[in-house]
Amino acid sequence: MTYFFSGRPALYVAKKIGYGCVNLSFAPYGEYWREVRKFVILELLGPKRVQMFQFVRDEEVGVMIDSIAHKCYGIVNLSEVTVILANNVLCRCAFGNKYDGEGEIGMGRSH
Repeated sequence: MTYFFSGRPALYVAKKIGYGCVNLSFAPYGEYWREVRKFVILELLGPKRVQMFQFVRDEEVGVMIDSIAHKCYGIVNLSEVTVILANNVLCRCAFGNKYDGEGEIGMGRSH
């Protein structure tokens, strides 16, 4: 049995969604994992890159607060609102547009 990710067995799902366990989350610890981790930390999660998208986070938090404010007497599902916030921030940073909820990025909504 093959063990990856902190000594856990390599799962079939991880192999399929992780392109054969080559992504950072599922790759076995070793030289390849260290190189991918270094790239992710320096290029994707570095201070410059994170700061570059601060405006996106600020705008999306404002949208979230406005949506909660408009439901002043209604019940707000904070789990759902938080997932929508995270999804919109991720899609805007990665793809440049919000996810419209219908399987297409950027169709029907603008930022």
